[in-house]
Amino acid sequence: AFNRAVLDQVRVQRIPHVLLAARWRDYFGPAIEPGPILESEPFARQLLETVKAIRAAGAVPWILAEMPAHPVQVPKALVSHELFGTDLTRFSCSIRSHSARSAAMAELMPTLVMHGARRIDTPDLLLDKGSGLYRMSLSGRALYYDDHHLTRFAAGLLAHSFDPLFANAGERTTFAPASKAPPGF
Repeated sequence: AFNRAVLDQVRVQRIPHVLLAARWRDYFGPAIEPGPILESEPFARQLLETVKAIRAAGAVPWILAEMPAHPVQVPKALVSHELFGTDLTRFSCSIRSHSARSAAMAELMPTLVMHGARRIDTPDLLLDKGSGLYRMSLSGRALYYDDHHLTRFAAGLLAHSFDPLFANAGERTTFAPASKAPPGF
């Protein structure tokens, strides 16, 4: 019922864009079966249906690529580095690790795009290309407040990635009144 209510609001309010963001890997099964992902993964089919429903409601679905997840709490690692000189490379998420974690979504993405989704890909903006590791900090400031949630500072660094999503935001000036919003909406 909640999902239908959200899609109704997208349709009634003529919301032009819907951003879908998640820790995508957590929605796929524990072991991805070999073969086409749409045949082996219920979540893949459900996400495809969601993309189709958003398109049918008149909006463009945007899918935010999953952020790299470090195997430690980043603030604690940064403190340990400052106090004891701990080598952060031992705890930084690597390209290989992030690619493995994102493999199911990477396989599904072309199908989602074929059905009208657009991708916002930000992880490479956090990558130290020289080491092949994702940064935990930049200019002495933490990029994460745990192992995978970005700080406000990091979000600000990535803000321009969302420009295509808001490029025409000023064009829409009228709102239709909501018929019935669900509780807490």
